Amino acid sequence: MIVQLANDSRQEFPFRKLVHAWLNEPYRYPVSIPSRLLAVARSGADADSVKRLYHRLTHDAVARPADFVVSEAGLISVGQVLLKEGARSTVGLAVLELAVERSPGSYRAREALAAGYEKVGKTDRAMAEYREALRLSPQLAKISASKLERRR
Repeated sequence: MIVQLANDSRQEFPFRKLVHAWLNEPYRYPVSIPSRLLAVARSGADADSVKRLYHRLTHDAVARPADFVVSEAGLISVGQVLLKEGARSTVGLAVLELAVERSPGSYRAREALAAGYEKVGKTDRAMAEYREALRLSPQLAKISASKLERRR
């Protein structure tokens, strides 16, 4: 039995390919759900379409976990990239909301969503997310603490 542990889903697992080699089948890399969301957003999909795709892919991932990769960091990164692309800011916010949905206890996801809301002028929602990030991780949510301190 071979066991390999990793902290990051982007790490290469050379042992994954062994089973395919033994079965004389081609190895297929897992689908990156965040990358797929980025691709459809850039092809013109709206926020609702991106959310539907995410839910379909994560549902499929439950049945076939080896075929898909999704991480909080990947969702945050894609959301931030789309926010910077101006016309896709609504889709970027949707992806950041998905990051919070996936990791509701993550101060990082909350801070990223708060920054997104702040960028598009939704200040009240941003402050609520900053407060939640600070509640979740008072020691680590330094951006949230700073933003909330300035608002006082």
